[in-house]
Amino acid sequence: SATSQAEHALADRQAIQLHDELKARLERQSMLLRALSGPLAGPAPVTDASFASAAEPLLPLYPNLRAVAWARRISERNVPLLERAMRSAGYSSFAVRNADGGRGPNYGAAGMSADRFVNVLAEPRSAVGLIGLDMASLPGQRDVLVRSCAANRLAAAEGQPLRAELGASSVLIYLPVYTREVEDDPGRLVEPIVCDLLTGFLWTSFDIGQLLRDAVRRVGISIGDVYLLEPPARPGMGAPRMLAAEGAIGRPGELPHPPVDPLTVEQLTGDVAPHAIVRDIAFAGRVWRLYVLPDAARPFSAAMPLRPWMMSS
Repeated sequence: SATSQAEHALADRQAIQLHDELKARLERQSMLLRALSGPLAGPAPVTDASFASAAEPLLPLYPNLRAVAWARRISERNVPLLERAMRSAGYSSFAVRNADGGRGPNYGAAGMSADRFVNVLAEPRSAVGLIGLDMASLPGQRDVLVRSCAANRLAAAEGQPLRAELGASSVLIYLPVYTREVEDDPGRLVEPIVCDLLTGFLWTSFDIGQLLRDAVRRVGISIGDVYLLEPPARPGMGAPRMLAAEGAIGRPGELPHPPVDPLTVEQLTGDVAPHAIVRDIAFAGRVWRLYVLPDAARPFSAAMPLRPWMMSS
């Protein structure tokens, strides 16, 4: 009917608008890292005060930001020197430490596999507890850092590192910083040469739930609930992970809220999939999947168990 065609066209249009809004908001996170990375690549040392003065004017522009920090590359033999320098700079109890359950460097290896990436600068001040942590010791993160360095590009962390410190809905992205400008051309410099120039990683963590909520409010999604999933990094690495979910805004002035009848990952990727509008968002080496489920296409109550006969038409 003409009504159903109009509803479908509206649903598709809002899904596209939401995809574009989310993509733009994610790209703004990378703009923050690039804006702060310049001094870190230069010859002058970046102090706690200078990093704070550079970051503080930008932080109000990122209400979903949890932390932005500089993880400096340091060889194992220079760890005592770093600890002494940081204590002299005012961090009286500074010590390089591994994450809980994490491993230190591979002492039998060379290059990045044998180095630490230690947080020495962090903003806002509430993130000061992260200083001293070796980011490469977080489970699964050393491989992410190696890939990011070799490709000279942003990389999203795998899994949920620092979930306890930064929140369950936090997403973390890394930007490699080199001693001089490196051409963004994988064929120009091979990995060992590029990574020899690496001085560390500037990284940020942000609340993906709030980012989705703000995007839904900006677009004014009225057609149905919205879900953002993170597929596994590689095939065979398990099920997708639910990053965030937001309910439709049914009337003007309605405040953002979670879905009234939330769906599980199993439902979204199973029987519900043919009824959802799905858009992929490529960012920081990952592809996140946006599901928009129009109310008109929802063939069941989420509270009811799914059965094949309920999907027949």
